[in-house]
Amino acid sequence: MFASVYLTFLLSQVAPEEALTALGPANRLKVNDSGAVLELAWADAEHRLRGSTSSALPRVGEALNVSLSVGTIDGPEFSGPITVTLRPVQALLDKSKALRIESLEGHDPGAVVTVQRGEGGLWTTTVTPRQEGPHVLEIAFRGGRSKVVGAIVTVQPSRLPPWVPWVFGAALVVVSVAVGLSWVFRGDRSAPV
Repeated sequence: MFASVYLTFLLSQVAPEEALTALGPANRLKVNDSGAVLELAWADAEHRLRGSTSSALPRVGEALNVSLSVGTIDGPEFSGPITVTLRPVQALLDKSKALRIESLEGHDPGAVVTVQRGEGGLWTTTVTPRQEGPHVLEIAFRGGRSKVVGAIVTVQPSRLPPWVPWVFGAALVVVSVAVGLSWVFRGDRSAPV
């Protein structure tokens, strides 16, 4: 328990907005918490992006559905692939080792998914966060030039501690073995008359 309190304290010392400094203010997604979902919005002179997530409170181990719509302000309709990335902020803040492979050791690279346009003109994908704390949700696409937009989302801890399913599974195995052994070793096996 003490280790998790210490880790929470350390994560709270990270300034999540530092992770978006490389994107610049023009490439930051506007995030609106509408209660049940997070609404995402962004626009520049060429494209506009609108979207939402399946939950306003992403949780560790629970799938987060991201649904996006990309349109053009003027010109041909955008229909290319979109890359959605959800990664912990800490993985992006280590700038001194950013290009070294060793820097990835100990960091969760996050979920990276490339999505093609689906039915109804939407790009829909699912990402599952593996850590709690601040994460960067990045959306990248190429429409004339490469564009990467991002926002900070906070991933909440799982609803159940990770040991709970293991305890229930072990209890189920023990009960199954006990019932099986009692059936095998019971004395009277005659059929009722």
